[in-house]
This record gives sequence, structure tokens and C-alpha cells, in this order.
Amino acid sequence: MARERILIILMALFAVLLFVLNLFVGSVDIPLEEVWSVLIGEGDTVHPSWRFIILESRFPQAKYIARKLLIL
Repeated sequence: MARERILIILMALFAVLLFVLNLFVGSVDIPLEEVWSVLIGEGDTVHPSWRFIILESRFPQAKYIARKLLIL
């Protein structure tokens, strides 16, 4: 029972790690501060293409990956 609980906790942490990495790492180099400001809604001065990449590409991909990992 304890082994299963540890495995579930590790899988959840792995899902969170992949979620965060998917948001911050990609083919377009976007500074971490800019990604963070877009995610918390304070990214009014962020380049529009970066905002689009984060909100329309990286965030949905990150949610999808995390959801699939947590379902397993």
C-alpha cells in the first residue's frame, strides 16, 4: 500500500514538472519573467506573439500532458 502511494505521489510530481517545463521551454526562447507575467495576467507589455505562443500553444499542451499523466 505504501509503495502504491509513493508511486502515485511521484507520478503527480512528474506531471507537475512536465507541466512547468512545457510552459517555460520551447523552440521559441521566451524569458521566464515574461512567461510568468502572461500566466498571472500582468503581461500587457509582453510581445503579442509570445502571448499567443504561451496561451494558445504551450498552456494547452501542458494541460493535455498533465491530464493524461494523471489519468494513468
